[in-house]
Amino acid sequence: MNKDTFLRTLVLLPAILFIQACSEPPRTANAGSATTRLQIHEFTVQMQQIPLLYSATGTIHARVESQLAGQLMARVLSVRVHEGDRVSAGQTLITLDSQETEAAYRKAEAGRAEAQSGIAETENSIAAAKANLDLAKVTAQRMKDLYEKRSISQQEFDETYAKLQTAQANYEMAKARRTELTDRIAQSDASLQEAQVSRSYTAIRAPFSGVITARNVEPGALAVPGTSLLTIEAGNGYRLHAYVEESRLSLVHLKDKVNVSLDAPPGDLQGQVGEISPSSDSSSHSYRVKIDLPSTAALHAGQFGHVSFSAGNKQAIAVPLAAVVETGQLTSVFVDDGSVARTRLITLGKKYEGQVEVLSGLQAGEQVIYPVPVGLTDGDKVEAQQ
Repeated sequence: MNKDTFLRTLVLLPAILFIQACSEPPRTANAGSATTRLQIHEFTVQMQQIPLLYSATGTIHARVESQLAGQLMARVLSVRVHEGDRVSAGQTLITLDSQETEAAYRKAEAGRAEAQSGIAETENSIAAAKANLDLAKVTAQRMKDLYEKRSISQQEFDETYAKLQTAQANYEMAKARRTELTDRIAQSDASLQEAQVSRSYTAIRAPFSGVITARNVEPGALAVPGTSLLTIEAGNGYRLHAYVEESRLSLVHLKDKVNVSLDAPPGDLQGQVGEISPSSDSSSHSYRVKIDLPSTAALHAGQFGHVSFSAGNKQAIAVPLAAVVETGQLTSVFVDDGSVARTRLITLGKKYEGQVEVLSGLQAGEQVIYPVPVGLTDGDKVEAQQ
């Protein structure tokens, strides 16, 4: 083949192929659709009573939670736990510097020992003073008899009674000394008890068994009374703390069963109203309602969710959730339009008990295909089964 023939062939080849393509009969994208009908089930759309719901938002909290703080100002020596650690009741979690508390305890202990050592000496003094007082009383009585008989002078009588008064004073002083020592011992005991309590504050222990959810301190930091060092949660259940508008509080009743929807697993679950705050928040004028949740390993503090309270009923159109097809941001259903499946875009409202309210896109009396067969597309021929 020479060069000219080769070039002519290249020019004519596309034209030949185009002519062949035009001569072939057209292909049908849905071959056989004119005779084959997909067997379907459907239901008739109608107005029905659906519940009106009031939704409140909230956050998951542990049923029992404790913020652990120091009771005295001291340096943190060690922190023995980390976030996520499980701990037992009474377990030491943080140790604080105990130098000051130990010094106070030793001082109180020494003061008590000193006061106690003086008790024996004071008892001896009291006994001696009592003996002198008794002798002085007997002598004074004898001298009185002699004075009345004019056997002694006035001066001798006065000296005797002066000695009696001195003996009485010495006896009272000895007893006062013993009272003082007794008071000092009681004060020392109180100081010892206070120092013992302060000693116990240097070891911060778990008040109950649970999980550490927050660690806010490191060794070397200064623990200030009232400042949270650790957060511990008991593993005995969780609650959703939701805030209900004042105007909607009448919808909430203790022990009501309510539907809770969480933004993360486990998703939807049923709870029960456990507590209703007796007073409202001054800034938002809303009331805190605590919803008891069932035990599940997927729950944890901090999750965000919604709780729905019944607010009566209304007439509306609703379809099963399984009839809804989601394509990106669009939601639709398939309707039977003269034995042809047609896609119908719809606008959804609130969900309830496996159904969802349809705000627009459907009318009562239309036939919605449900359940949606696998592979069903707009324009497919369909036949409803009885």
